[in-house]
Amino acid sequence: AGVDAGVNASTGRIDQNHRESENDQTEPNGSGRNSPAGSSGRTSPVVTDRSEASLPGGTAGGPVRWSSYVWRRGSVPIRWGQEVKQAIGEADIYIASENPYQGTGRYFSRLARQYRPGDATGEEGLPVTCVNLLRCAPGKPELLLSEHFHEAVRGVRKRSGLSAITVLNFDWHANIKSLGEAKTVEGLWTALRSYLVDAGVSHGVCEAGSDPTGSDPTGSAPTGSGSSSGTGAAAAAPGRLTKMTFKWQRGVLRYNCADSLDRTNLASYFAAVQVLVEQCGLLGLEVVSDVSNDP
Repeated sequence: AGVDAGVNASTGRIDQNHRESENDQTEPNGSGRNSPAGSSGRTSPVVTDRSEASLPGGTAGGPVRWSSYVWRRGSVPIRWGQEVKQAIGEADIYIASENPYQGTGRYFSRLARQYRPGDATGEEGLPVTCVNLLRCAPGKPELLLSEHFHEAVRGVRKRSGLSAITVLNFDWHANIKSLGEAKTVEGLWTALRSYLVDAGVSHGVCEAGSDPTGSDPTGSAPTGSGSSSGTGAAAAAPGRLTKMTFKWQRGVLRYNCADSLDRTNLASYFAAVQVLVEQCGLLGLEVVSDVSNDP
């Protein structure tokens, strides 16, 4: 798929992968002792429209319309690890014997603050939906981890402002085995549709302020939702790009499995494809299903 080549538009993606541990002391699977998120990252596809028709009465080189969507990925944010006892088969999973949920609440509190919409009022909570891709069938080692994850989130939800944290089970491997890839992807879209619709995407306009010094205008490009990335109607600042947000994304999906690799890659990709269509539609861009290589 791609954007109609006759339109002056572009797509990009911002990725941030990091460990959440405060002192880099991690347990075997990367679950931090102080902050349990282990491997964690953020992805934010950004679509921009620089065409002459980008704004009513606009001209080429004028304001640039943009849309962005952010999601998170990572391992299960509690203190746990894996132990390989056999060369063949799944590794055994163990949960920390002391304070297994230490830091989980702090981690989700940080997410809620980081992605709080810029126009949020009062104690409005930010919905964070954890898409749990772990194996959930009886007898599977990952079932223990999944059960503890649910228990940890039940505790987190009791905190002020965090009642909108939820876990959605989607056993990726079990669905692939029973339904095949195509039906599994359709099932994922069905499971996530209401969450994606409720959250929406952020969109607005970027334009350069007048700069008498001639310095390079950088630092304010759209990067996703979050109150630190722009205001609803900011005045142009000399030498910088001014970002005006017309609508904020109101909710974040966090994809997780045991190692935050194949399953999170696949699930987040297939969900993002659906969101990309919405991002382009907001800018009046048509997504084509077949991109020709003809000159």
